[in-house]
Amino acid sequence: MILNKQWDITKLNLLMGDELHFNLFVKDNNTIKKNIIKSDLIVGRFPSLENIFSEISSKQEDTFESIENIDESIENISEITEDIKLDLLKAEDISWEEKQKLNNTFEDIENIKEEINKIKNAIEKVLENAESNNLFDENLTEKFEQLQNMLQNIMSPELQEAMKKLQEAMKNSNLEETIEALENYEFNVEKLEEQIDRFIDMFELALAEQKLNEISEHLEN
Repeated sequence: MILNKQWDITKLNLLMGDELHFNLFVKDNNTIKKNIIKSDLIVGRFPSLENIFSEISSKQEDTFESIENIDESIENISEITEDIKLDLLKAEDISWEEKQKLNNTFEDIENIKEEINKIKNAIEKVLENAESNNLFDENLTEKFEQLQNMLQNIMSPELQEAMKKLQEAMKNSNLEETIEALENYEFNVEKLEEQIDRFIDMFELALAEQKLNEISEHLEN
């Protein structure tokens, strides 16, 4: 049997960092012998300002970790595509090993997508935490929302199309088409790298402003 009961604690005037200690008592309908059961002590903790900013900081560290993974993947893709392009300029055909290496870079692109989704989720959590605790001003909130919007569009349709054309060219074993498709793929990966660099710049600016906000909040509380 499950009972739902709302308990309005707004009149208790609890503040950040406060704790609420309480027990639950349950009794049955036995009129002869009243059986009352007391629960163990339950402690409800309201996060302090330090707890909240610590959680936000943790999400931001996750973001930097994802960015590092993305940078490694892009660097790997760039090295492979450049090496293969140079080899193809003096070859008569693309080898099976080279096709396999390029296919592996497509997996790297999928990994980049996953890391971008992790960043989006981390920033979303930061915004939710900040909004529910009124930690960011309108300007800073707008900056983090801009970062979210940037992530929505960072994987361009042109990159997806370049991958598709390169796959088709390799399947057809057409050397000229493969070189052309590879150059287009390489170009779009470079564009992705530029977008990631731009995101990092904006993210670091937002973090610097957030640190000022954090100091201000600490002084006020």
